[in-house]
Amino acid sequence: MSKPVFTRAEREREGLRPFAHPLNPGRSEMRGISLSEHAGLARVAERHRHEVAEFPRKGKLMVRTGFGARLYDLASAQPMRAAVGDEPKKP
Repeated sequence: MSKPVFTRAEREREGLRPFAHPLNPGRSEMRGISLSEHAGLARVAERHRHEVAEFPRKGKLMVRTGFGARLYDLASAQPMRAAVGDEPKKP
């Protein structure tokens, strides 16, 4: 049997602490217990210009650029190849 990350007694002793969401620290305040801290994980607030996420059970692909995001249906996707050079030779 695995050991719990923390026990109920430890949780009650520590109490609820305020903390901010890593992607919006100035405008968010939450109260609770950070499971990631107890498990030894570090929060990394990465924010890139572009992000692509696939949702295979939904058959969708999300593409985010800046603050806008669009969902695409994978079933209607068209294959593409690079427009540089000759077409690949068939074996």
